[in-house]
Amino acid sequence: MAEEKKLKSGWKWVKFGDVVRLSKERSKDPEADGIDRYIRLEHIDPDDLKIRRWGLVCEGITCCTASPPR
Repeated sequence: MAEEKKLKSGWKWVKFGDVVRLSKERSKDPEADGIDRYIRLEHIDPDDLKIRRWGLVCEGITCCTASPPR
C-alpha cells in the first residue's frame, strides 16, 4: 500500500474482495421487484465501511444489480 495508515489494535489489512461478494442477480424493474434503494460507489465513503448514504429507486434508475440487505 502506497500510504500505510495506522490501524486499530487487532485490525489487519484485507483485500476488498475478501470482505464483499459480487452479486450477479439483476433487476430490470427494481421498483416492481420491491427494491427501493440502491448503492453506487459515490455512496461509499473512504475509510468508512458503514453504508450511510444511498439513492432512491423512485428518483430514477432503470436497472440494477440486486443484493438483499444484510
